[in-house]
Amino acid sequence: MSKKSKLLCLVILLITVITSYSSIGFAAVTKQLDLSDWKSVILANSSDPQPNWKLDSSKTSVTQTINAKPSAFVSNIECSNAKIQGNFSVNTTSDDDFIGFVFGYKDTGHYYLFDWKKLNQGDAKQGMSVKIINTDDPVNATELWSTAGSKNKVISLYTNNIGYKENIVYNFNLNFTGEGSFNIVIKQGDKILDNITINDSTYTSGKFGFYNFSQSMVKYSGFTMEELTTSLRTTGGDTKVNLTWDAVTDATSYIVKRSTTPGGPYTPIATDVKDTMYIDTDVSNGTTYYYIITAIVAGDGSGDSNEALATPEASQTPPTTEAKLKVVLEVTETLQLSVDDNLNVNKQMTWSSSEPMVATVNEKGIVTALAPGNTVITVKSTDGSYTDYINVLVVENADDYRLAIDLKVGETARLTADDFTNTANITWAPMDSSIANVTSKGKVTALSKGLVLISAKDAEGNIIGRVYVRVRE
Repeated sequence: MSKKSKLLCLVILLITVITSYSSIGFAAVTKQLDLSDWKSVILANSSDPQPNWKLDSSKTSVTQTINAKPSAFVSNIECSNAKIQGNFSVNTTSDDDFIGFVFGYKDTGHYYLFDWKKLNQGDAKQGMSVKIINTDDPVNATELWSTAGSKNKVISLYTNNIGYKENIVYNFNLNFTGEGSFNIVIKQGDKILDNITINDSTYTSGKFGFYNFSQSMVKYSGFTMEELTTSLRTTGGDTKVNLTWDAVTDATSYIVKRSTTPGGPYTPIATDVKDTMYIDTDVSNGTTYYYIITAIVAGDGSGDSNEALATPEASQTPPTTEAKLKVVLEVTETLQLSVDDNLNVNKQMTWSSSEPMVATVNEKGIVTALAPGNTVITVKSTDGSYTDYINVLVVENADDYRLAIDLKVGETARLTADDFTNTANITWAPMDSSIANVTSKGKVTALSKGLVLISAKDAEGNIIGRVYVRVRE
């Protein structure tokens, strides 16, 4: 049928197959990987033939030669917090189906998938998509084939409508941070076709592999992997951008690089930075800047960090951080803020944090708590017609600070959606049913001491509300 963070990837393996290392253990020269011990894995059954992954004589590139079942050619290296680069090309005019790669791979039911379709065909739409496969049940080929995925097994996180063309080499760059987000850049030469950033922490480590479904003569080559300098974070201020990042073991200094184009090229703006923070004051309000960090270890540059962006804006006086009502976050916790039920509207806004060392906020309104303290998150429209604020308190342990329904063991409370009319269509789910359970009608019963989050899901499985329940003896 014609269809479509904390890596150090195992140090011993990295020493032997990725790169030559100094005695301290950081990459000095990145080499193309030897693919000879990678394995072919069938991801779902179909009536198509078995895949044929054929290595070239150099063992650094592989071609899937036939129209075959969905499969991956998977590495033996468990990694996260990695920068993974390579190329793929469809070297035939026959067919128009899927190419791509998997990452965070645990097994055939648990991984992230980037796939790319040349043309529309039934449920498989032209373009790139990012999916998460998260199931203990077998996945069938039609669930992988569909761009929309399936309700419970294959969930679509992102799509576009950019189809590939045959006999063109495309470059990919995957930054898999292991910190709850990843970035994918697809290029044709120097032209960026798409720059995709997704915040999801389902898998923070796992194996990488090439992906193919029903497309012959696809060559995957030039594969390299480097450790990332971890977790670069940026926040725009008034004619300044604040940068912070996690320390790299044995790093003697850092280089800060900047671009006004996503994916680079980047120009060094500061060298020999000794701290894990930097303030860029050579910026203009209203311009978006893209940054990466390179750590220097034993005189050599390590792998680059994830790319982070910020747009400096003229400051407005926010409400005091001493306001009584605050959102509470634990250190390292993240929280999605939104100005509309359509999250894409967030990208049309400018977000800032009054105390970026306490918590940062990215261009999508996602707040990341960094250190105990108070900060004010400000959002405003690009034309200045809309401005709003929210106070955030960051604590080491938030168990004692959650606004919650307070019950003693044996007591009950009632939850509902709207005015009872929708409650019958709601599925209620406590995170820990040993602390409290909840019936199909929303009746909560406290069972044992603790704090539990109860979620309400609609008929499609979407979470429409959450509430904490604190149970005391």
